[in-house]
Amino acid sequence: MATGFFNKLPEVAEAFGQIAQQIVEDTAFSVQEKAEQNCPVDTGFLRDTIYTKTFASSNYRGGGRVTKSAKQSGQYTLPEVQQPPNQYTAYVAVGASYGVFVEFGTSRAPAQPFFFPAIEASSDAFEQAAGDLEAQIKQKAGIN
Repeated sequence: MATGFFNKLPEVAEAFGQIAQQIVEDTAFSVQEKAEQNCPVDTGFLRDTIYTKTFASSNYRGGGRVTKSAKQSGQYTLPEVQQPPNQYTAYVAVGASYGVFVEFGTSRAPAQPFFFPAIEASSDAFEQAAGDLEAQIKQKAGIN
């Protein structure tokens, strides 16, 4: 066995997991922030219901009982999305029941896209971070 040779696979696996999880979380929170910035504001309800759910956390601000008056006004929150299946998945969602109609429009109102443009605006940073993954893993695992 050559001197100076070390098995770095455990360090690489740990570094990959930590870095990939951070990239996913950073991207999700970036999408949320940009969606909130792009969101048309009338009462602020729609903007205030945009949230991110990661494997470890959630900033969902909805819930509670839906009253008849809330349903009639259309200002109620949908249930929180399910738990992501692993630490490499995160969800960004809109809790307002009418969010999809604002995003895509209706026969009576034009589309006011805020969500999909936020995804597009965050994609370059995600791709850059994913492209730098090898270098980050090497640095974190102590590989030259």
